[in-house]
Amino acid sequence: MFRSIPSATALCVFASVSLAAEIHVPDDYSTIQGAITASCDGDEIIVADGTYYESIDFKGKAITLRSMNGPGYTIIDGEGLESSVAVCTNGETWDTVLDGFTLTNGTGTPYAGYRHGGGLFIHAAYPTVRNCVFEGNIAEAGGGVSVCMGLGLIANCEFTGNEATFGGERGGGGLHSLASSPVVYNCSFVGNLASGPASGGGIALTAGYPSIANCMFFGNEGTFGGGLRNNNSEAVITNCTFAGNVSRNPDWGSGILSYNSGATVTIVNSVFWGNTDGVSGDQIVDEYGAETTVLHSIVQGGWEDGPGEGVIDEDPLFVDPDGGDLRLLPGSPCIDKGDSMAFLETGLDCDLEGNPRPVAGNQANYLGPFLRRVRANLIADVDMGAYEFQP
Repeated sequence: MFRSIPSATALCVFASVSLAAEIHVPDDYSTIQGAITASCDGDEIIVADGTYYESIDFKGKAITLRSMNGPGYTIIDGEGLESSVAVCTNGETWDTVLDGFTLTNGTGTPYAGYRHGGGLFIHAAYPTVRNCVFEGNIAEAGGGVSVCMGLGLIANCEFTGNEATFGGERGGGGLHSLASSPVVYNCSFVGNLASGPASGGGIALTAGYPSIANCMFFGNEGTFGGGLRNNNSEAVITNCTFAGNVSRNPDWGSGILSYNSGATVTIVNSVFWGNTDGVSGDQIVDEYGAETTVLHSIVQGGWEDGPGEGVIDEDPLFVDPDGGDLRLLPGSPCIDKGDSMAFLETGLDCDLEGNPRPVAGNQANYLGPFLRRVRANLIADVDMGAYEFQP
């Protein structure tokens, strides 16, 4: 449905009686931003395959912006624009949806003296972001995405080869969260970098109440906190896998570093294996009063620095740990050793690949005592980590 910009503006005044439109790019508007400007709350913008050289602003509109065929075919490229590839800075809500794009070559939006969110900057908003790839972006805070004083749902996304360049409350090669409580699930963080003094190769958290589930961290690097750095946030990490991440600062958390007395992390059903710092290889580190609780997880070298239970120190038997295939081989000690109730509290029913979770991994051997009664149903125990073994 085509609408000229003047007529769209007039229709938006009477949004309560207008019908939602389906707007096509480039058929109706040659640019994505042109379609956003012309849209009203409730509209759906569908973008055809191609590379779109622009930076987009959702302007507070409750619209769905989606690609026709997914991020492999539809790219928003911010090269040379000296900005974030996309911004949500006008009170966007869950009803603002970004779905199915690759966002690349962004350099961030100036905020509080620093550039935030190379791929996407969210400020005082809580949009829904799903099925997107953030690749090759750079900013001082949040090479891929930065969320400041907001929420946001980030689901089924890939963060690859992004870079954050500044330290302190910034950093986060893949994702940066400041005084925010994003919900992040079914995401992969691979090969992101927190360079210079920056920390948190995959994710950097400062304050707030973030929730991270079914996520994989592989080959990320930071000054400290190779996979994730937490400063004063109260984070919950469920069914995640951290492997092959690097802290350049010895003894400062090759997998996760938390610091300051307000920093708490609850880690459940997760795997920390093969992360390095050049010296001790400590997978999880607390400093300056931080406290991490580890439950039903594998931690290389064990976990004796804080509260926890059900922690084991055994090779998780990844399919290809050097190549980043962190699925489980038959016989993995991760299989059916997690806490199903903790996983079900996330609201998810699948693993990172979309496979059903939980399933009984060892078939007949796991029928009976390993089935749990949850909400009047008998279910198997989940596996540890981001991937559920499929027998």
